[in-house]
Amino acid sequence: MLTVIVPAYNHEDFIIECLESIVKIELPDFKVIVVDDGSVDATAERVSKFVEAHPFVAIELVTKKNAGLVSSLNLGLAMSAEGYIYFVASDDIPCPEGVVSCINALDQDPSLNFCVGGGVNFFEEGGQSETPIYGAAQNRFFKMKGCDREAEMFLRYPSPILLQSTVFRVAALKAIGGWDNKLTLDDFPTFVKLLTLYPECDKDFLFKPEINVVRYRQHGSNSYKNMLRHFKIVRQSLIVLTPAYLKPRALGTAVGFYTLVALKRLDVRTALSILFSSGAKAFGYGLMAMASLICAKAKHYIVREGK
Repeated sequence: MLTVIVPAYNHEDFIIECLESIVKIELPDFKVIVVDDGSVDATAERVSKFVEAHPFVAIELVTKKNAGLVSSLNLGLAMSAEGYIYFVASDDIPCPEGVVSCINALDQDPSLNFCVGGGVNFFEEGGQSETPIYGAAQNRFFKMKGCDREAEMFLRYPSPILLQSTVFRVAALKAIGGWDNKLTLDDFPTFVKLLTLYPECDKDFLFKPEINVVRYRQHGSNSYKNMLRHFKIVRQSLIVLTPAYLKPRALGTAVGFYTLVALKRLDVRTALSILFSSGAKAFGYGLMAMASLICAKAKHYIVREGK
């Protein structure tokens, strides 16, 4: 049994394209739950019409007051029976064959708890070519031994790792308690908890970037484009999840990275807000992280130009 959860909020322009791909999943038994988080546009109405037009597909629309993405994810998980679960944002496009391929791979071994597939970024504007979501950083991260990955999860986490490229066993997500309603971020805390409980690739979980599971939409409302807000929700998760001995370095690494990104965008005000936001220790580690990142970038440029 597969349950597909579609958290939705003000995506009237995208959700039908998402649902049209979902109903093409070729499995004998699956259901779809759309969780509308208090949309103020026509999202719910469009979903209702889609449900009426597809009476032979098990699609349920659940509407609730606006409470954020994490609330929608937890509600979807609570409504899911045992078996597999797949989450896809209502503005993204799942790849039906990829979802089925991940399930088939998990079916081969009951000890496997989730399969992180791959996918592509696609762009709304500018005619840019599609690009892979994952690359060398994710390959390196997932192939590490579990005992070596603890520090990596907080100091060199290879963002992004996406819920919507991953098929989970329902039992695995329930074993980690789902999502913490006090945290805004969805992907990072989930994978930190999963990889702590299920640490070994090809034994506890699979990483299959060659399987395209999702087309990940890039457009003006992507949350990460609000740099200060994104930094704050990452910092919130790091404060809660990071072991004490790693916390100052982890916060400093985030400070350094997001400060440099803001400076690259010539947003000095945001860069200063980030740099001075997390205390003296994080400030010091942030400067060190910035220096390290700048040196690594310069080294890469020198090596490339020397070829």
